[in-house]
This record gives sequence, C-alpha cells and structure tokens, in this order.
Amino acid sequence: MFIGWDWATGTHDVTVMDGAGKRIDRWEFAHMEEGFAKTLARLRKHGAPADLPVAIETTRGLAVDRLLAAGHPVVPVRPNAFHAITAALGRLQSQDGRRRQHETRRLPAH
Repeated sequence: MFIGWDWATGTHDVTVMDGAGKRIDRWEFAHMEEGFAKTLARLRKHGAPADLPVAIETTRGLAVDRLLAAGHPVVPVRPNAFHAITAALGRLQSQDGRRRQHETRRLPAH
C-alpha cells in the first residue's frame, strides 16, 4: 500500500492505494492540528506507518513534519511526475481490462 497526499495551505486530500493502484480510502481535511491527528489515526488503520510510504509534492512543511514524526516514509515527487504516473496507471488498468475482456471472449461456451 501507499499514500498519495495532495497538500495545500487550506486543505489536504489523502488517498490510500493498494499495490495495484486501486483506491482503498480517500478523504480531505483542514490544515489544522486536529485534522492531522485524525488523519494519522486513520492511516494507522491501514497498517504500520513504516509500511505506508507517502508520496507528496513537497519536501518541507507541517504535513511532512507530522508524517516523519509518525514514522511514515515520505517520498517527495514533482507535481508533473505525479500526474504522469496517475495517467499511466489509468491507461494500464484500461489496457488490462480490455485484455481480460478479449481473453474471456476466447473461452469456450459451457
């Protein structure tokens, strides 16, 4: 699993994804201490912090400080790279779906 964190000065969007890129959980919260506390607690429901790396488009600030203090590996990503990966995952999932559909058509009828 991994976490995608879209940060901003007012609100943050957090998405938990499994290894295949499927969304498991998603929420947003205000940039306030209470929001960070609730978010870190919610993340713990998905696993140990050390096992939940967080991809975020910054290397500093309150979000990064709180994540590191909680034990999450923080992986800074460039905004363009993040959007390119998201688009690529969508294309791959679409291609995989078409491939499965094609393979299903080749199965003999019962």
